[in-house]
Amino acid sequence: MKDRRKAREIALTVLYQFEVGLRDSIEECYKHYLSNNEIREPVREYLEPLLKGINEKWDFLNSIIKKYSKGWTLERMLILDRNILRIAMYEMFFKEDVPVKVSINEAVEIARMYSGEESRRFINGILDRVFKNEL
Repeated sequence: MKDRRKAREIALTVLYQFEVGLRDSIEECYKHYLSNNEIREPVREYLEPLLKGINEKWDFLNSIIKKYSKGWTLERMLILDRNILRIAMYEMFFKEDVPVKVSINEAVEIARMYSGEESRRFINGILDRVFKNEL
């Protein structure tokens, strides 16, 4: 499942670019990423629907993050952390071929790699509460 991990990492990059305002839409950020990077087909097969789905469910995902991140606003969270949460929650709610535990574990691992120990614990706590209360 290295292809899915790579897709999640690219999604994180694209969403980060979108949030810092490099482009006007997630789609434009993805096109920009493609113009500078080659992506293998198995990665694209997972990445493109993932980005499209996150874009379509943006408000829903944000509402779930807000509901379970007591004491934190979206704006106060690290950009990486809130996008890791969006990716994982999209998979948890809408990707039936991905077990929820896999989505959580992947999010925690990506947070460990890119954001740090505090973020790893923060993300794990939120996703665990979402799993127990929503799914």
